[in-house]
Amino acid sequence: MDRKFIKPSLFGADPNAGQASKEWKHWYRTFTNILESFPAVPAITEQEKLRCLVAHIDKDVYSYMSECASYNDAISTLEGLYVKPCKIIFARHLLMTCKEQTGRSLDDFLQKLR
Repeated sequence: MDRKFIKPSLFGADPNAGQASKEWKHWYRTFTNILESFPAVPAITEQEKLRCLVAHIDKDVYSYMSECASYNDAISTLEGLYVKPCKIIFARHLLMTCKEQTGRSLDDFLQKLR
């Protein structure tokens, strides 16, 4: 059976961008799917995973994890950088102060609340 591998795109999202968390989660899922799809006869070592990770990230992203010695450390560093915890107090404030504007549909209002 001939397997075709999809090469992940180069990851270079700005961690301060609004969509950075979504981009990271999608890219990381694609990257892990590709790593898991390699034939398991010779197991992929942590160093090989780290080299593969470095080859698929932008130089700006690499600067955040350049001192990590293992794949798991690098992933933990990037997770902490891109996946921000939800600010519940701020979210509640937005919910309490959000008002429906004239000329906008109910769907637009609900989307803004989400």
